[in-house]
Amino acid sequence: MNEPILDHEKRDVYRVAIGYVAEMYPIAKSFRGDQRHLRDQWLRAAQSVPLNIAEGNGKQSVKDKNRFFEIARGSALECAAIHDILQALSAIDAESNRRGKSELKRIVSMLTRLIQRTDRVAERPSSTSTAMLSTSTRHRPGPNQRLQWGRVMGRVAMEDHLTRPTEPERSSW
Repeated sequence: MNEPILDHEKRDVYRVAIGYVAEMYPIAKSFRGDQRHLRDQWLRAAQSVPLNIAEGNGKQSVKDKNRFFEIARGSALECAAIHDILQALSAIDAESNRRGKSELKRIVSMLTRLIQRTDRVAERPSSTSTAMLSTSTRHRPGPNQRLQWGRVMGRVAMEDHLTRPTEPERSSW
């Protein structure tokens, strides 16, 4: 593969997934007749892995990123099941099944670690968030604190805070 241009191309898991697609494509294309449905499913699942990694990498929120990485992981596991079916039908030999599933295991492991790592980053409390959470709820924060609160707790929390009435406004209800 050429030098990475886009961010997703820099991810090892993306490059490994592209390599898997390149290796399985000629095998899948050789299937004919009653194996064509399984071939089509295998091609879709295999191509879904790098496509979802690329799409997830382009998302801004950790939740969106992880959703696409989890879809890619599921597609890799689907490919592993297809390998078992193909071997059971004698469409591929045991060695091809072992090599393919070994590569898929590597992809699944890499995606699992990637998802866990991004989850830990999202859950790590910053010193600002603990400072904001420890302030009194009766105190109305200034504009800079509101902006910081939104960065720490997310856009919904900031919007909720800005639309919530102050104490004098509540008493007039």
